[in-house]
Amino acid sequence: MKYFIYFYLLITLFVIPVQPVTAQNKKVLVEVTTNQSTPDKIKTRFTGFVKDELRKLNDVFLVENNESYKIKIMMFENLTKERESLGFVFSTVFLAPSDCKGYKTYTYLTSILSTAKESQLDSTAQNIVSSFKENVLEAP
Repeated sequence: MKYFIYFYLLITLFVIPVQPVTAQNKKVLVEVTTNQSTPDKIKTRFTGFVKDELRKLNDVFLVENNESYKIKIMMFENLTKERESLGFVFSTVFLAPSDCKGYKTYTYLTSILSTAKESQLDSTAQNIVSSFKENVLEAP
């Protein structure tokens, strides 16, 4: 009977696929907020660019809660007096959740500021994710 249990354990180790849980697996929550003048389609498009870039990173998973990191992006459209768009200003903050006496709080890690025209939204998303990778994921 003892050998049967050992045999069963060995078989389950090789047959059942298990995703390894390592220190490298990071769960990331992305929040993009905008001012009222920014069209929803621009916000949605930019958010998609950021999430696509994050998916390209190894061991990073996009989640809605229980995150390891939060990327908070404030996106503002810069308008002239005639309400013509000059482009966008981005304030990006990288945060890590922490527990303070039973309350969920966030610890500031780093931030970046950037500007872009509508045609540059994809490259701006690449720069934000690159900064996240270099300054947060690969930080000592």
